[in-house]
Amino acid sequence: MARRRRIWIREDATEIVHPKTLRLLDLAGYEGYFRIHQLRQWCALNETGGVFDAATARGLGVRQKTLDALVEVGLVERDDGNGRLVVHDFGTLNPSPGALRQRRWRDGKRDASETEDETLRETAGVTQGVTERAHSVTPSPRALAPADATSTSTEVPPVVRSSPSRETATDRPTRDLHEDLTPLGTLVASERDRIEGGMTT
Repeated sequence: MARRRRIWIREDATEIVHPKTLRLLDLAGYEGYFRIHQLRQWCALNETGGVFDAATARGLGVRQKTLDALVEVGLVERDDGNGRLVVHDFGTLNPSPGALRQRRWRDGKRDASETEDETLRETAGVTQGVTERAHSVTPSPRALAPADATSTSTEVPPVVRSSPSRETATDRPTRDLHEDLTPLGTLVASERDRIEGGMTT
């Protein structure tokens, strides 16, 4: 259910003891006092600036005798020339219809601005959250691995690391053999030189 908009009106607080009100009570009783408040509220609700006509009064249930009493005491005034009626001092105590329209325009513009600001704040918050989540995601090795055009496998090939060259098992015996024969070769060469020297002498 939609919330009903409240309409406020201003009244003279001393009216209850004003001579006009006391005279109205004599002529029309408390019904007259109720009807003047009813007419004020209708004018405020319809933003007429205090203006109404006899047909409106009859539609609200105001009897002609009561309406005549309101006019007689001066709480309702006749607008001569067009048959309209005006609540006394309504326009003095309450804003005019033009002022009310201007106020609604300002309020609507302010509400639209606040709604736009709220939308921008919400959009900025969503964008910031998406950016922060994107920065916090660490890509997996699989996502970083280059795609193989000829393979449909999603497995990432193992990384082959290079290591310093080292001798194999088959190289080691040859090296050891050379190391073992070096002293023998030296001895044989020395003995050959000694024999050949003796033969020449």
